[in-house]
Order: sequence, then structure tokens, then C-alpha cells
Amino acid sequence: MTQDNTEEFALTTNVGSDGDLLVEQFLGFAKQDISDEDFEKLLSGQSVDDVTAYKPATYYKISADTNSPDYNEPFDIHIHFQDGPTLIDGVNGATNESLLKILIHRTQYLDSKFPSDQNKQAIAAMQTALAAFDARTAERQARGVEGQQTQ
Repeated sequence: MTQDNTEEFALTTNVGSDGDLLVEQFLGFAKQDISDEDFEKLLSGQSVDDVTAYKPATYYKISADTNSPDYNEPFDIHIHFQDGPTLIDGVNGATNESLLKILIHRTQYLDSKFPSDQNKQAIAAMQTALAAFDARTAERQARGVEGQQTQ
């Protein structure tokens, strides 16, 4: 659990940082320090008194690691994922599919400049993942449950 002591505490958890970038799931804000037990509740999607929370796995922050030997200047990017069905909640964030399309495009571009077998393998794997997401959506649409909190 990370908490920045400013006006409010920012509640985050590391989800896969490397030597240059910190990748954190942003869980919300608290007006005061919270217990480890309450933090675990937030991670599982439960509400906690006096915490303005985001649903788990919907908001991420990527920032420069100031401890990295390659650190140059502050860098932050925030990724908000779609929260709820678009028919009900409207489009309010990115989807897995949109991020995969960005990664495929970027890797194809890089491969055109610096071709490698590993780039081509990564592109194929991402295209397979995108096809799996698309097949899942088509299957849910065929069953009439797309956009619903139903398995």
C-alpha cells in the first residue's frame, strides 16, 4: 500500500513495476491513514468508510521511478478502463481491446524500423489475444448477455 501524505492519502498498489517505470493500480483517496484490513477490502472491491474509491482494475497510473538510474524528469500517465456497460454508463474509459490495438500498431511500426522475429511473435500473440476478446464479445452478444453483469 502506498499513501501520499498531501491533503488526502492516495491509495495505490504496485502491479508490475520495472526498473524505470512504476505501474500502480489506483484505488482511491482517504482523508486519513487506513488499516491494512481496510486496504485489503478496497483491493477486493468492498467499500470502506471515509474512502473515495475506484472499482478494482479500472484506474492505473504509470510514472517514472525516481530511483531509476535513467530517471530524467517526472512522468505520469493515467489509464482509466471502462467501468460498467456502455449502454448504461456510456463510454467512460479504455478497453482491453483498445490498448491491444495500440500495442499492435506500435509494435508493427517498430518492427518496420527494426525488424525482428521477437517483434513478429509479440504481434501475433497480441492479435491472438485481441481475437479472443472479440470472440468473447460475440459469444456474449449471441447469448443476449453483453453489457450485463452476467457470466
